[in-house]
This record gives sequence, C-alpha cells and structure tokens, in this order.
Amino acid sequence: MEHFDFDLYEELGLTPAATEQEIRAAYKKKALVHHPDRNGGVQSDEFLRLKQAYDNLIDAAKRQNYDAFHHTGEFKPTGGRSPLRRPRGSSTSRSVRGA
Repeated sequence: MEHFDFDLYEELGLTPAATEQEIRAAYKKKALVHHPDRNGGVQSDEFLRLKQAYDNLIDAAKRQNYDAFHHTGEFKPTGGRSPLRRPRGSSTSRSVRGA
C-alpha cells in the first residue's frame, strides 16, 4: 500500500468533486511555479507532492481507490500498463524508402 503524508486534493487546491479538467488546470498552474526548470534545476518536495497528487488523481482507477481508502492514510495503487511498455505489434524502427 502507498502512504501519503498529505491530502492529494488539498495539495492541488481542489475538492473531491473536482473534474479531470480542473485537476489538469490546477496541476499545470502549480507546476509552473514549482517545476525544477523554474527553480534552477532543483527539484523541490512541493513539486514531487504535486506530481504524486496529479498522477494519482488523473488516473480514474487510482482516484477511485484513493477516494475509498485515503481516510486510513493508505491506499492500494492499482496496476496498469507501464508507460515504458509498447503495445504488441508496434515497432521502434522505421523503414527507409528508396534506400
């Protein structure tokens, strides 16, 4: 189980009734202030919390799980496809025509 020392909604300045669009907008607004590129390359704890909050609230399954279990201080992160895995049949190389 993953544990958070902070409320994901409060971190983004939102309520549990927030829409996906509101989550994206709140994250973007706060990330522009706390992003390492804006802080001389220093990754702040604030930015890491924002990123965790966004990643867990923007994913419908993770958000549902968080909403069900966050009052206990823990929730069960769901599986999900790794962003590094490519769908079957996709290729990383391109064919060159007329070579």
